[in-house]
Amino acid sequence: MEVCIKRWGNSIGLRIPKGVADAIGLKADDVVSLDASQNGFTVKKARRKYILAELLSQVTPENRHDAIDWGGPKGKELL
Repeated sequence: MEVCIKRWGNSIGLRIPKGVADAIGLKADDVVSLDASQNGFTVKKARRKYILAELLSQVTPENRHDAIDWGGPKGKELL
């Protein structure tokens, strides 16, 4: 697929067609990673950075599992 690069202030921009954006789940204001090489560049949807407090807030009594007894230390584990 060929698309046109356009001037955007002091930079240039690449417009991503709706069909392509929909196919990869990309929407306006999403963060992407841009990897440049001598032959061109690759744009990928950036991986979300998780925040521990945010993840822990999703733990509920319903989705917790029972404690697992893994036995005692077998080597030089730190306790």
